[in-house]
Amino acid sequence: MAVNKKFLDRIKEVNKVIKEKSDFFILVWGSGPNGKENYEERIKIRSALAEHFGDNNVFFSEDESFRTIVSEQGAVSAEYRELEAADFVVVLATSIGPLLEVAIFYNKLKSKGYILVPEKYKDESSFAFHSLRLVEPYWFSEAELSNGELQKVCIQKAYTYQTAKLIYM
Repeated sequence: MAVNKKFLDRIKEVNKVIKEKSDFFILVWGSGPNGKENYEERIKIRSALAEHFGDNNVFFSEDESFRTIVSEQGAVSAEYRELEAADFVVVLATSIGPLLEVAIFYNKLKSKGYILVPEKYKDESSFAFHSLRLVEPYWFSEAELSNGELQKVCIQKAYTYQTAKLIYM
């Protein structure tokens, strides 16, 4: 049975209104440009999110706009402020930097963070990887990383957080 086109048009209109009237800011943490672990994938995640939520609503901590804050307050203080201002945070935890961000900001990330960890580390017994279990990470496969599936998962999760913000705020 086909859905009435008018109903589908209403859904499109609701999406448009939400996009226009709802500020929804996304921070994407992970290895930086000097890091070796999956920086390209982090860029792809940001780009995919920006297609849905707007280029000016999806950020990296190292973006030019934040350099003054970092130079005045230091990296940890600046990242805390970015985290507080963000509605949703994706952490591609594939290197020591993002793992430290998860450890330092655990209390904030558990309510607005989506932590992505390679499943090859699922049985890792080190403190850093053991502590990731506290934030209930999404364990991703190499296939998801290379076939774009991880980007889709991030988009779906971001929409879920955006919807929750609209319902509960």
